[in-house]
Amino acid sequence: MDEALQLALAAAEEASHAIRTRLSSAGLPLAAARAKGGDGDVVTELDEAAEAAIIHRLREGSPGVPITSEEAGAETSPGHGEGRGDGDVREWRWLVDPLDGTNNLVVGLPLVAVSIALVVDGEPRVGVVRDIVAGSVTTAVAGRGAHRDGRALSLGPPPPMERATVSWIQGHAVADADAATAVRRRLEDRCRRVLTTWAPALDWSLLASGGTSGLVLVDSEPEDLAAGLLCAREAGAAVLDADGGEVRAVGQADRLVAAHPELAPVLVPLVAA
Repeated sequence: MDEALQLALAAAEEASHAIRTRLSSAGLPLAAARAKGGDGDVVTELDEAAEAAIIHRLREGSPGVPITSEEAGAETSPGHGEGRGDGDVREWRWLVDPLDGTNNLVVGLPLVAVSIALVVDGEPRVGVVRDIVAGSVTTAVAGRGAHRDGRALSLGPPPPMERATVSWIQGHAVADADAATAVRRRLEDRCRRVLTTWAPALDWSLLASGGTSGLVLVDSEPEDLAAGLLCAREAGAAVLDADGGEVRAVGQADRLVAAHPELAPVLVPLVAA
């Protein structure tokens, strides 16, 4: 896992450099965005340049480990084997969002991140979220805690719900927009502030570092979920599904809450109702 972490850090730095270099010449807002699908998402040359840099570094440093990236899609080559002593082999896979927050750049808001995670049988084991503009890096290794720029992260006591700032993450291809709107309204009625950044990886990093009190997610894409989920969990957050069960794997639930273990159960009924 140490080697995987260093590889992910190097890949995220190369992608961040590619994005910053192009931003310095293109400026904001980005004009050359193209529609991606029919749900309002977009893609730019920056996404593709960052993705190319990440995929090249990951393939070079971990040959045989398949990569799922937001623009390139999923590779189907066999995963890297990790023996379990019973003849079974676990699947290793990189999940990559090369430019989380593209819509922000399109409207002129410099709030974007690179997200890279190594998952084993769907469970994040290494996570890196790099804030491209601020330059800060949030990392986690399963069972070894989360860190921001080398500083260990640990959630403090949560505030009461009425004083809490909670991030809202909604995927572009949300399955039931009316239901998602109802969840958000319940959240707004109970919390001090509901924050929407359009960059989910940064929302997870904010939670892990104590900048927000919690997070509610509906139908998020796995590429921008895995690294942040691990960072928040390793900082001490409980990550629960709409029934209050623990979420550890990508794709395990389409609705979830994450917060300090004392606050997360309070958020669950707002998502489940």
